[in-house]
Amino acid sequence: MNPSLRGALLSGLVYPGLGQIAQKHHGRGIALIGVVSASLLVIVTTVVREVQAVLDKVAVGGGAYDLGSILAEVDRVSGGRSPTATKVATVAIVCCWVAGIVDAWVEGKKMEAGDRVESGRVR
Repeated sequence: MNPSLRGALLSGLVYPGLGQIAQKHHGRGIALIGVVSASLLVIVTTVVREVQAVLDKVAVGGGAYDLGSILAEVDRVSGGRSPTATKVATVAIVCCWVAGIVDAWVEGKKMEAGDRVESGRVR
């Protein structure tokens, strides 16, 4: 598999930044992995906090809630909207995902062009 496709697939389907690591661009790869991981941590922490608040409310009420009541409580706890930190984290993940795919593809094409020149093949 050529480097551009392999890098784009790793960054797009496995985890943003893995394509850069595979192409020996460790700094870029670690930066993308770090931003995406930190963003996921923000999202998971927020969700766990909200779920805990709902579970506490259900426990206080004796646990006799139907699905409609639980969904109403989830909406009340979240205020019907996502916190700003969650929105920023989601945007960061999407941007890193797209940037990782594009960067891995472009750098892979450069590697392929260099390989063709070194081997005397020019397309």
